[in-house]
Amino acid sequence: MLKEKLPKEKVLRDPIHNFIHIEDPIILELINTPEFQRLRRVKQLGITSSVFHGAEHSRFGHSVGVYELARRITERFEQYYSDIWDPKERLLTLVAALLHDIGHGAFSHTFEHLFHTDHEAMTREIITGDTEIHRVLAQVSTDFPNKVASV
Repeated sequence: MLKEKLPKEKVLRDPIHNFIHIEDPIILELINTPEFQRLRRVKQLGITSSVFHGAEHSRFGHSVGVYELARRITERFEQYYSDIWDPKERLLTLVAALLHDIGHGAFSHTFEHLFHTDHEAMTREIITGDTEIHRVLAQVSTDFPNKVASV
């Protein structure tokens, strides 16, 4: 059950994909979680913006962009490959695309190398642990968080 009434659609203006239309209530709710909103503060390109002033891409923008690519691909699969594409896989594909980097922290790859951590393990923990992300995913079904984490 949604805590608050979310809009039927959210449109994000993206520098790469132009307009990203998000209509699925689960996707909207995931984007509104604190864990996902945290990605707005995590730079995709580390300190690159110190040298290249236009390199201001965040993990938030990257993750929403990956979601958009997955949405377009699943749309094509449904249109052109309906004989082999299972439409029941659509939501799993979209959620896995959206959340694939949810475990990243600041300077993630450098940090991981220095401190022997793993953002993929953190991603699985956020998806399956005691988090708002997990609670949203469990609305789909009790095993849905584990399915997402397995992707």
